[in-house]
Amino acid sequence: MDGFLLEGGPLALWLVCVSYLRPLDKRPRPAGRAAAMLALALIWLAAGAAELLRPLPMWGTMAAAFGYSALFFLVCGELSLPGALYGAVWVQISHQLVAESLIMAIWQLSPRVGWSSSAWVGLGVLLFAGACVVITLTLARWMPHKGTYLVGPRQLTLSLLSLAVFEVLCWRMYSDMDASGAGALYPASVWLAQCYCATMLYFQYTLFSKSAMKKELDTLNQLWHRQKEQYRLSKETIAIINRKCHDMKHQLAAVRAMAGAENQERYLREAEESVRIYDAIFQTGNEVLDTVLTEKSLYCEANGIRLGCVADGEQLAFMDPVDLYAVLGNALDNAIEGVQGLDGPEKRMIDVLICRDRQFLVLQVVNPMEGELSFRDGLPLTTKAGDGYHGFGLKSIRHTVGQYGGFTTVNAGQGYFTLKILIPLNG
Repeated sequence: MDGFLLEGGPLALWLVCVSYLRPLDKRPRPAGRAAAMLALALIWLAAGAAELLRPLPMWGTMAAAFGYSALFFLVCGELSLPGALYGAVWVQISHQLVAESLIMAIWQLSPRVGWSSSAWVGLGVLLFAGACVVITLTLARWMPHKGTYLVGPRQLTLSLLSLAVFEVLCWRMYSDMDASGAGALYPASVWLAQCYCATMLYFQYTLFSKSAMKKELDTLNQLWHRQKEQYRLSKETIAIINRKCHDMKHQLAAVRAMAGAENQERYLREAEESVRIYDAIFQTGNEVLDTVLTEKSLYCEANGIRLGCVADGEQLAFMDPVDLYAVLGNALDNAIEGVQGLDGPEKRMIDVLICRDRQFLVLQVVNPMEGELSFRDGLPLTTKAGDGYHGFGLKSIRHTVGQYGGFTTVNAGQGYFTLKILIPLNG
């Protein structure tokens, strides 16, 4: 039993690795990659059984198990090297703690039950597999963030130190066993200390996870306040433009009434055309929507982008003005960025639809696109660089829409990028 789970435990180690891999993002053909790592574990096990490998000291066996776990995550999972090392820490601790717990329990029960050694091994294997199922449904699901391990240098360093303490305790336990004989196997104090190390590692993970979530939420709040100030400035700017354009129209009309020369008429026509860009003021029935659409349409007009909109602004009355500005502003900014580099004016276009469909508000933004996008957690990975806030536009949209009980979906196919928002209109 102990030979299978500890010293000759490549199969058990592979099973624990699979348990932690299940909720993670995987590389192409994950089943084939996992099978290759299983073959490596079988070779390791067979070589040890045939005594083809020189027996390793205890620390060497532990280092080999850790290296195998890290390699497993690098081969099968979409993880960085720090993420693979962090996953290997958890595999190592889980593998040893579960195996030693089972061995200690069976060691205490075996004198009272007259089973054969093969029966105890079979029971141990079944219990170990059950423990791996529990790991898959609990720790393995709780720890990843959107399919990966987000591990910083401090968290990785602390986790490796925790593993080192854990392994020192294991080494001491085995040393005591060799010195004192089987009767001293698995002292309760050492086993409890190992449980304490595993618990502290989990608390460490929880602390760093909450810190990362707080940092992301702080970034979203900073964006929200920036958009709030931008909305105020945009509203004031558009009001000034409207007033100036209105005055200019009347002034041009007065000049035309006095004009008689052909060149003067041509001059007035050119002057009117030069201010026509400011005459495309949206009137949807919602002041905030009018502001953001007008602001973005001015930018689109100046950069050769056609912005089309069919909107029932009255359906948006329930939304907070800054929330609405943030959602639509981010959506249009993403669409503008997506079409700005496309060749041909027929591709540089954005269509916006805002309407009510039964008991849902539908907000849809569609724009042409080229190339392929990679997705994670339902959102495309950003292609921007050098911007501290890059990648937060769609996150901000989903966060804000979620506060209204809504859903955000993104589709990229057949040459079009579609952002669709559904918010229940249930009062």
